[in-house]
Amino acid sequence: MNRNYFFLYFLLLATSAVAQPVDLQGTYGYGGLGAESFTFVGADSFYYSGFFCTWGQSGRGTVQSRGDRLFFTFEMQKPQPALLPLATATRTGSGGVVDTVLIRCIDTAGRAVAYATIRSGLTSADLRNGTTADSSGFARLLLPRGYAVYHLEASAVSFSNARVTLPRPGNYTVTFRLPPHPLFNQHITDGRVWEYEMEYVSEWELLMRRVGSRGPFVRFKKKVAIGR
Repeated sequence: MNRNYFFLYFLLLATSAVAQPVDLQGTYGYGGLGAESFTFVGADSFYYSGFFCTWGQSGRGTVQSRGDRLFFTFEMQKPQPALLPLATATRTGSGGVVDTVLIRCIDTAGRAVAYATIRSGLTSADLRNGTTADSSGFARLLLPRGYAVYHLEASAVSFSNARVTLPRPGNYTVTFRLPPHPLFNQHITDGRVWEYEMEYVSEWELLMRRVGSRGPFVRFKKKVAIGR
């Protein structure tokens, strides 16, 4: 049976001076004002996830153990071009006394972006609050007739803005595909290496801190699946 187990061997510094084997497998993490977790997969791979108040980080790579240290090396990737436009507008009819714009706000994975703010205006330099999306990312905007072009912009916390132009009057269906803002949702793909100092390790918890940190050692506890 193929199991995604990851085996690390190093000294159990807090309990014994004798080297003992420790089987690290699955996800180890902590929560509080911030939350971090490492998931060990396969022979030497890991996935990382961290969230700190208003911003988050994620990434994956390979891990090595040397004595009482763990070295997490994140993968190196070139920036990927967007495969889909950030916003699309489809004219669905000629409208009437007012034009109706049906709006959907989603992220780049197709998930709803709740309560996004929709701003609109006759010029891109003069956008004003128009409406707010609901919990499912949908909004409806009524535009008065008589405009030549109309500009719309969607924004939401932790996402980059997206804009679209309505080229002539009429009813429209607009989809905003909001990408994660790099300052709030950072995916680590620059090959950086994190070195952690281990104070204690067992099958069920890790007590470690990043080298160079002035903070205390942090206890990463193993997450057990419900039903086990």
